[in-house]
Amino acid sequence: QIDLLSGLTPGAYTLEVFWNFTGGQFGGCAETQYESNDGNNYSLSFTIEAPEPCVNTFTMDYLGVTYDLAEAGGRCWFAENLQATTFNNGTEIPQAITGLSWQYPGANPYRLPPGSSTGWVSEFGWLYNGGAASNGGICPSGWRVPSVAQWQALIDAFGGNDVAGGAFKETGNVTDQTGTWTAPNTGATNESGMTLRGAGLAYPHDFEHGFRSYGLFWTSDYAVTDPTFAVQEKYVIALRYDAPTALVEQYTIPHGFSIRCI
Repeated sequence: QIDLLSGLTPGAYTLEVFWNFTGGQFGGCAETQYESNDGNNYSLSFTIEAPEPCVNTFTMDYLGVTYDLAEAGGRCWFAENLQATTFNNGTEIPQAITGLSWQYPGANPYRLPPGSSTGWVSEFGWLYNGGAASNGGICPSGWRVPSVAQWQALIDAFGGNDVAGGAFKETGNVTDQTGTWTAPNTGATNESGMTLRGAGLAYPHDFEHGFRSYGLFWTSDYAVTDPTFAVQEKYVIALRYDAPTALVEQYTIPHGFSIRCI
């Protein structure tokens, strides 16, 4: 496989391929002859479109919930954590009851409430395991879980990994009763309009780790793939209460993190 498209900017392109090959013996198969095309080139024209903004749309209804939208980095994002209990085809995303059901479900999708209470879902969304995040139907039709490249482009648009977390985080803190993050919520300006909140994360042995202190968001990209479910890893975007950073990290699939759709 040859990746010819990475790094191309929006615009019109033509790909030309020169084919000049004559047959041969393929192991275990009868001889097959391929005649050359007499020097002709095959060409394919295609267009890479620029990212689509929100186009004067500021909210979106999805599965009974109205989400605020944010236009950031030239793309349209959910400005709230996902609250879906089903995929967009109506298939249920089960709620995990025990650590074992969370840790050893194969690639089955699961969700958990932040802070171990469904009362927080409307503010912080659900925490989803990697099985749910890897399903192409968890976001609305035409939307998706962002790739690590899409997250990184947004991070770069707001100053890079060392400071972009501040531009993403909702302002204020719990101590001052001005926001949802644990104090001091370092560097938070919400300049991007993304209003990221710290729903924490779920381990098989700890369903409410770091609630209000950490915000971790699945990407669509695998960092490590392995036939054993428990050691597959995906890239995650990580924010924290005591730093303005937005870091790209790796976690195994049996973790629970938030999802933003793009």
